[in-house]
Amino acid sequence: MDEEKRPMNVLLPVIPGLGQVYCGEILRGILIFCGTYLLLTVWMFGWLSILDLLDFGYLDTYLILLLLAGLAVWGWGAYDAYRYNRMMVAGEIPWREPRLLHLILFVVMVIVMVLAAFFLMGLILALFGFMGMVNMFSPEYPR
Repeated sequence: MDEEKRPMNVLLPVIPGLGQVYCGEILRGILIFCGTYLLLTVWMFGWLSILDLLDFGYLDTYLILLLLAGLAVWGWGAYDAYRYNRMMVAGEIPWREPRLLHLILFVVMVIVMVLAAFFLMGLILALFGFMGMVNMFSPEYPR
């Protein structure tokens, strides 16, 4: 394997889809990130249901399945990027140089989406948590 074509095996699995973007498969990387993001965000918001802040019905029953599915998509994405990069290094498919701009834009997209999810979760916790505290001091609150 050429030194300049060595895959970034340590950094690519950290962010779902980054390995695909590194290999030039931008749409595939975005889809893998969005799948992982969607499953893990729903799992994260499912915990608010357990805290009785949101009522999602039986969603709390399936939280472990959502977590496992999100981790499975993430793991498959890491394996897929590794396999695809190995095929490029072996010459089975044409080599594509990683573009720094694509990597930077992808990481910025990831940061914005993760911060948005945490902001929304914090907003829900603040609003519903505050409402719960107000209700706690009402005369109808069970003591």
